[in-house]
Formats: sequence, C-alpha cells, structure tokens
Amino acid sequence: MKKKYRKFVASAATATLVASAIVPAVSAASFSDTAGNTHELAIESLVSQGIISGYPDGTFKPNRTLTRSDVVKLLGKYLVSQGYKVPADYKTNMRFTDLRSTSQDELLQYAALVKDNGVFNGSNGRLLPNDSITRENMAVVLVRAYTNINGFDYVGHVQKQNFKEDVVDYNAAKAEARSAIRVLDYYNVTGVPNFNPKGSTTRGQFSSFLFKLLQVEAPESNFKAVEVVDASTLRVTLEDDTVHTVKLDTTLEEGKETIVTFDIAGKKYTATVTYKANLTVKTAEVTGANTLKVTLSDNSEHNVTLENNLPENEETTVSFKIDGKDYTAKVTYTVTEVKVASAKALNGGQVEIKFNQRVNLPANLTQAQIANYITITGVDNSNPISFTQGQLSEDGRTLTISTNGIAPLSGRYVVKVKDVKNTAGTSVTPYDEIINFGTDTVAPTLISTVNRDAKTVRVTFSEPLRSFSNSSITFRLANGTNVTGITGDIGTGNWYADFDLSNAMVNGQPLAANTPITVTFAGLRDIAGNFSSPNPLTTSFTMGGADGVKPTLASISQTGPRTFKLTFSERIRKPAIADLELRLGTSINPITAIDEVPGDNQSFTITATSDLNGVYNIGTAPGRTITDISGETNTFANTHSFTIDSAAPEVTATTVTRDGNFEYLDITLNKDVSLVAASRVTASGNYVKGGVTHTFNGTATNLAYRDNNNRSVLRVKLDDLLGDGDADNATYNVTLSFTELKSAYGVNAGNKAVTFQRTTDYANNNNVLETPAVTTSTTDPTLTNDQVRLVFNHDLDANTAAIASNYSIPNARVTHAQISSGALNTVTLTLAPNETTSTGPRNLLISGVKAKDSVASQPNLTAEVSLKENIRPVLNAAAFLSANQIELTFSENVSGLGTDSFVVENASGTALGIASVASSTTGNKVTVTLTDNLTAGTTVTVKKGAGIGTVKDEAGNPVVDTFNIPTSLVSN
Repeated sequence: MKKKYRKFVASAATATLVASAIVPAVSAASFSDTAGNTHELAIESLVSQGIISGYPDGTFKPNRTLTRSDVVKLLGKYLVSQGYKVPADYKTNMRFTDLRSTSQDELLQYAALVKDNGVFNGSNGRLLPNDSITRENMAVVLVRAYTNINGFDYVGHVQKQNFKEDVVDYNAAKAEARSAIRVLDYYNVTGVPNFNPKGSTTRGQFSSFLFKLLQVEAPESNFKAVEVVDASTLRVTLEDDTVHTVKLDTTLEEGKETIVTFDIAGKKYTATVTYKANLTVKTAEVTGANTLKVTLSDNSEHNVTLENNLPENEETTVSFKIDGKDYTAKVTYTVTEVKVASAKALNGGQVEIKFNQRVNLPANLTQAQIANYITITGVDNSNPISFTQGQLSEDGRTLTISTNGIAPLSGRYVVKVKDVKNTAGTSVTPYDEIINFGTDTVAPTLISTVNRDAKTVRVTFSEPLRSFSNSSITFRLANGTNVTGITGDIGTGNWYADFDLSNAMVNGQPLAANTPITVTFAGLRDIAGNFSSPNPLTTSFTMGGADGVKPTLASISQTGPRTFKLTFSERIRKPAIADLELRLGTSINPITAIDEVPGDNQSFTITATSDLNGVYNIGTAPGRTITDISGETNTFANTHSFTIDSAAPEVTATTVTRDGNFEYLDITLNKDVSLVAASRVTASGNYVKGGVTHTFNGTATNLAYRDNNNRSVLRVKLDDLLGDGDADNATYNVTLSFTELKSAYGVNAGNKAVTFQRTTDYANNNNVLETPAVTTSTTDPTLTNDQVRLVFNHDLDANTAAIASNYSIPNARVTHAQISSGALNTVTLTLAPNETTSTGPRNLLISGVKAKDSVASQPNLTAEVSLKENIRPVLNAAAFLSANQIELTFSENVSGLGTDSFVVENASGTALGIASVASSTTGNKVTVTLTDNLTAGTTVTVKKGAGIGTVKDEAGNPVVDTFNIPTSLVSN
C-alpha cells in the first residue's frame, strides 16, 4: 500500500507563505492568547500574509467558532493574496439571495469573489452568513479554493491513490464532502481518526487546515526526484516510488547546470542537474571530548581535533577542516556518567544546578523534596538558607531552586547533590563542591504583564523579590484617579504577583472593562537589596470584559476509584455540586465534592459517591451552566469510559540510603499506595559475606513514606527488616513480601526479588573535629613548598577528608588531599605548583570534613598556615661573555651551584670541561667558566648536569631542570 503524500511545496506562489511561516511577522506574535496554543505557528503565518487577523484587544480567540461569513472573508483575502481581483459589480449584483447592498461592504466584496471563482457556492442560493460552518463544509471550500488556484484536480488525483487512511468516519459526512476530506487525509492536512464532519470549526482549527494545505503542491507529472551520484550517474525516483540508477552517455561538467535526457523502461525523461564533485561527510564518530573519526564519501578516514569540547549528551553541529576544506557534521558526545555539570547563583535568591543528562525529578519541587536531594551551607557566613521551591527545565537538565528570601546568597557555599537519578534510573555522581556565589548587584527588572483571564493579571519580574505589600502599590487611571479594590501583592521570595481586578472600583463605582490602569511599584527590591531599574517601576494593564469565547470541556481523566479530573479550555468559576451531573445509563452517581487542583487553575477534581466503572455521561445538569471568569456561560455533555485498575503495585527500584546512624532501604513502586497501621514488609532469602552464603528469614516490619508528598516511595530501616540476618558489609538477595499495602483501588502489592549491598550502621559516635595542627616546609624540611600536613584530634572519615575542594587557601589552590591508611587522623594537601606567589601566613578553611563514623554536626574550621612561594626558577637565556665564559640568566636568584650543575656540549655532542660556576653580583646571573678557550664560530648547548637538583631559589624551590639552551651560542 502506498504511503501518504508528504512532499512540501516548491512553487513560487506558496514559497512565500512557507518562508513567512518560518519567520513570522512580529505583530503576529503579540497575541495574548496564542502562546503555547497548538495552532500558534499556523496563526502567525496566516496573519503575516494578511489572510487572517486578530481583535482590537490584542487577542486572536483561537477557540471561537467560525461562521460562514468568517470563512468567506478569510478565503476571499487568500484569493486576493494570490492576485485575484474583487468583481467591480460586487455591490450591485448580489451573488447570494440573503445579502443586500446594505450588508457589510467587506462581506459583499469577498462573497462575490469566492462565488465567481467557484470556491463557495452557498446553500440553495443563500450564504447563511451567521451560521457556524461545519468541518465537512470547511473541507469542501478549502479543497475548491486550492484546486481553483493551482489548476490541478486534487480530488481526481487522490481517488486514484491507494493509501492508508487515517480518517475512519468518512461515512458520517455528506457525499460531496467525503472526497474533500479524503484529499485532506491524503496530504496529511488532517491525521485524526475521527474527523467529526458535522462538528463546528474554530478559528484556530481553520488556521491550521489552511496553513497545512498551502504547503501541498501538485505532484510532478514525470518523476519525484533526481540525485547526481557521480559525473555520469543519476539516481531517479519515479512517481510510483521506484528508484532507478541511470548511466549517462556523457560526463557532467563539475559545477555546471546541465539539461540531461535519459530513458527508463522505454520512456524518455528530461531533468536539469548540477554535478558537484566535493566530498561529503559519510560518518562522524565521536572518539573523545573534542575528537572525531570522520569518514568522507570517498571512504577515506580522518582523525579530527575540534577547537572546543563537545557538550555532553547533546546533538551538536560541528565545523572542521580536512585537507584545507570545510565540513560540518551532527554528532553526539555520549557520556554514561550522570553528573552535575555546574552550579551557580543566578541572583541573590536563586541557584541553578545543571546536569549533563535529563534527570528524573518533578517539574516543580517542594521544600521537602529539595531537601532530599540538595544541601547548600554557607562557608563565609552562617545565614540559614531554606529553599522553598524548585523548577526543572523542560529538557530535564536544569534545576532552579529559590530561597525563602530571608537572607541573600552571597560569598562561598558548600553545594551537595545526592540521590538524584537520570530517567534510566542511573544515580548521579554525588556532587560536593565549594562554589563562590559572589554578590548580587544586578537590579531587578520587569519581564512581562499578562492578562491570565478577564479578571486576573500576572506581573512577572526578573528575579525573586523582597516582600512588597499591596498597600505599597498604587493603581491609577490615566487622569491620576485612584483605583481601589485590586488585590494582590508580592510575597517574600516570589518573582511575580497575581492581581485580581474583580472588585476594582473608581470613585465608588465598578471599574469599566478595558479601562487602562497604571501600576507603580516604588522601592521594589530584590533579595540582595538592589532597587528595581527603573525605580519607581511602572506597568499597565486592563480588566477585560466578556471575551466572546465560551468555556468548553477540554479533557476528562480518571484519578482514582471514585475521582476524576475535569480540565476546561480556560479558567472557570468553581462549579457548585448541583451544576454538574454524573450518570451511568439512567442512574445518577451523586457528586460529593468538587475541588480545585493545586497549581492548575483550569482543572477540578470531582468525587463521586460510588466506584466508577463503565461508560458515564458527564455534563452540566439540566438548567445549569459553567461560567468563565469573564462571565461567558456554556453547557457541556461528554462521555468517558471509567475502568478499575486491577493491577498490583510493583516494585521498580530499591536503593540503600543513610539517614543519621542508620541505613534504610528505599522502595520505589510504579504507583501510589496507601499505608495503614497493618502495612508491613518481610524480607527472606540469603546474603553473601566473606564468600559464604547465609540463608535467613526476616521479620515483618513497619513501612513509612520516604516523603509524605510522594506516596510511591517507601522506606524501611534495614536492621529491623533483616532481623537475625542483619550483617555488615554483605550482599543481599531477598524477596520482599508485602501485607496490607494497597493501591488506590485496593489491590495488594506483589512480591519482588531484589538485590542490594548493606554496609553498616554507625555507633552513637558524636566526635567533633577541632582545628588541626599544621606543618609546612617552613618548619619541616621533608615537606616541599607544595605540601601542607594537617593532624586532627580524631580519625577522619576518608570519603570527606580526601576531597580537595573541602580545603581552601587564598591564592594557593589545593589540588589533592591524601589520607594515609596508617594515620587516619592525618591529611597531606598538595598545592598547585607555580601558583603561590608570595611567602607568609594565611587562613586555611576546612569545610565538609567529618570525624570517622561520627553523626555529630561538624562546623567549619579555620587554621593558620604559613606558606612559602612555590614558583620554581627558570633558566631564561645564555650568552658568551668571552672565549671561555658563558653567562646564564635565571628568572630569579638561585644558589647551590657547582661545576656538576650544568653540561656544555659542542655541536658534535662532546662535553666541554667546566672550570668553575659562580653567581654574579646581581644574583640571577651565573657565570660558567670553561677549561679551554673556544674558537670563533663555535656553537655550544647548555644542558642540566647531575647536580642540578641542588640549585634552588631563596624559598627552596628547585630550578626547572627541563632546559636545553641555546642551540646557537657562538663565541666572539
């Protein structure tokens, strides 16, 4: 069976429309009610062409039902955009019997145009301008219009095609409309199984149908595609999708457009082709963070090094050169490790944490959920930090968390991330770093002012703000008159404010709809205390009136045995229980509660009296309506098939976590479960310790939610669960058996075989580390200038003690921290070489290091450390002073020189005798005296000698001994 036709337009008439769809006009993007709408791209394209337009209040109203007069005007504008002219007698010669010369002038013009061109024929001679247009009639007029303009019989062409039809309710349409709907199906203008021919058409739906149809072209009459394979070979795809390789009688000239004629199955074809001999990328394989293995179209292989590292796990287009020619390729640098890519403060109240892969976190995190995964503590200050809300980006890689706004983020913080997993269940590598958040000095600004509905406006700022009460905000008309009754303020840590205009008053009278209001915030500040820019900051908004769009039911979804969610097309006033009716056949299932869904102002949770099972009728009760915020009312009637979820909850993952002194088993299920007093889990099976397998039967143990906001993750203490089978540092293979652990539908959880690694519970160890004894090269010559030794009062937790970022010294970067197994209270720090530029004391900050097995809270420690500068001297130059003397110049004063410090070789590699080596009066100059005079023109090379290790600067740093200077010293 033939595939459906998917070729897009290439004709000049419609290429302009496609281009405008890609780059919509700016004015088309300004509608306040199309952002995120499924028809947004189509609307923007058609508006940019002048085919369709919005309303004076800045809205488009995509959900408003189209009338027949609307369609006449829209298609008339489309015909005009294609060069058609409005008939001159449009006002004197009525094309439809129910139009008069006094009818709207625009309607008369376009009615004459569409009738004369056979696009819109009317019903028994009448236009019926105020009637809604059905989806079947819309299909008819669209296909007529496009057939007329392109001069191609789309209906006839599609009737000959054998393709898989998506639409299944053709028979519900009138005979004339079926062939038109089939055209829309074939060209993928519609792809839904139920076309709903008798249904009405909205402005948004019509925009999408017309937009998609404008991108369809009449099929070529001879072939679909021609590809140049090489200078004498073509690959031709015919209309029937067969592919043929054609050998030409001549050789194509590179880069020249050529008309060629060839035969396929006895039929002649002509095509215009251009042969380009340039090689292309056949494959590009990522071999490293910035390296590729590229195979070109001639099968030659090349190793390529890119200028920058590739982003992890993201498809990226890269450019590179091979043999001087430019190439591009799309590649993905796949990294299996899941990790934190970066952490930084966005401002004084928000922290951004980026992951290298999509992570499995909620889109919106509560304060308790954030605390499960992220800990941020101050290094330079002790201000308590509480993160109250978090948002995960749409790509699942960036988490933004916001503080409670009490104190600004400033200076250095220890950022820890743990227990996060990617979407495949792989744990993120624990992150523990000191990050300097700096100080927020950027002023907050206004981002947007948006009417969420007729009575509510949201004003959004660039960052979280300090509390700003409604009494500090002024609302005025353009003439300066105060507007009262508007509610809404900015809570601490919020970056937006929602204002309710339902009770707005002017001089004791209700505010008229669409009256502009100027809003002024004077003294608005962010969490860090920066005043807004400008200050005062002003914006404006209006209260809408009835918007002309009736609310409709968008979806129904079951949420429990007796509950379901209704989502509407827009925000509506909360219905009363009596407003809705739930019926199974002729039996009423009384509704007991209607609740708003937190964070979703268009949805409500409905609770019924009896369990829901079967096909129910759901709608407004007789004589009742639903009402949107602007006052528009409507009724609805829908059906929904409810089912009973009889599947048992299943364990999808288990993780061993530590909380305080104890290890717990966290158990994740595939659905929410209910815990009651009798909810238990029992583990039985075996564990392996020291190579020996032991069988055990555990005891029934109480279960708890790990987080009360997440009822699909449970927690049980391991020493309780394992009972007599509890062993330290063992691997467990057990079956978990649950009792009285049920889904919302009362189905008990099933058994699950799991494997996990148990380490140990801690004793009640409350040891706290004190400031350590510090030793450096200033007092211990066995240490280099790059080393610092710390001796603590207790043995250390090796995991935290060996993290270099837990130690911070100004202007002396710690690169390694090593703890010896023979001295668990001692850490040796290694500093980055050639970075400590000055000698003297400074502070060492220690954070995040704990005593071994201690559960006590460990404060940060500060110790004084006396360092020597660790910049190693370098031999910079060498020059002859005389026939037997060479002067060496170092970067600084050096000592410890001897005749074995250097080797001087002639051009043949023979070492010359050195009589003496002496420092000059300037200290960084060294004179090497040879035993023999050299003749003019002799070239020598200075290299390190066996005694170079004793040559040091004043701080004791050894000279850099990798020199070979110079190769062109000539005696004078």
